[in-house]
Amino acid sequence: MQRRASVHSSFCSARTVAGRSVLDDLERSLHPVSAFLVIPVFALADAGVDLRGDALGRPLTWAIIPASS
Repeated sequence: MQRRASVHSSFCSARTVAGRSVLDDLERSLHPVSAFLVIPVFALADAGVDLRGDALGRPLTWAIIPASS
C-alpha cells in the first residue's frame, strides 16, 4: 500500500523546473488546443452535426463553434 500512495503523490505534486511549475506550463500549452479545437468538436458532435462531408458549409456549424468557445 505504501508504494501505491507514493505513485499517487507523484502524480498530484507540482514539480518545478528552473523555478517554473511543470503543470502550469502544461496547462498553458494545452489550453488553446482544448479551447479552440477539442471543445468545439465535442459541441458539434453533441448537437448532432455530421462532421463528414460539407459540415463546414452549413450555418448551424458556424453558429455552434463560437458558442462553444
